[in-house]
Amino acid sequence: MEEPFLERKGVKLAFVWIFLDIIMLALFLFDGFSSGFAKAHWILPCIVAANM
Repeated sequence: MEEPFLERKGVKLAFVWIFLDIIMLALFLFDGFSSGFAKAHWILPCIVAANM
């Protein structure tokens, strides 16, 4: 029996990562990609880089 799409290993986690990437990109766009934002919130660029 074939398992449903959302029950496959890693599918839910992939959607969580996609959601986080969209939020982070929106934050970067909102702040205009300034270096000050990246320095103040250094964890966000690290997460995006690790996710890619």
